[in-house]
Amino acid sequence: MTGALPLQQLAGGDAQPLLRMVVAWLPAGIAVGVALGALTRMSRPARAALTALVSAVLLLAASAVSDAIAQNDAVHEHVSAAFSRQAIWLAVGLLTLGTLIAPRWAGGLDAPAAPTRS
Repeated sequence: MTGALPLQQLAGGDAQPLLRMVVAWLPAGIAVGVALGALTRMSRPARAALTALVSAVLLLAASAVSDAIAQNDAVHEHVSAAFSRQAIWLAVGLLTLGTLIAPRWAGGLDAPAAPTRS
């Protein structure tokens, strides 16, 4: 996979197989979906949108900072390059997919209410 973070490139770990990306990011997305489902009243699509937004911002920032550290440059010089990294967008997509397929948390706030007896 092209577009690895520079520190991964320096360590020789820039070639990440697709299966490894799926195994790493999809369960993380499921965990995020379960946690957000347990803590909020957000719908599943809203949780997925929030996950996509937050993960994109964090991963793009991490990429720019890593580039800047590895090349001893200012961070702002690497922000635009981060947007072209395929691995970032794949990770965001897998996190979002995991959030969408996460099971409902049985004790979560969005669980259906139990019928009451009269």
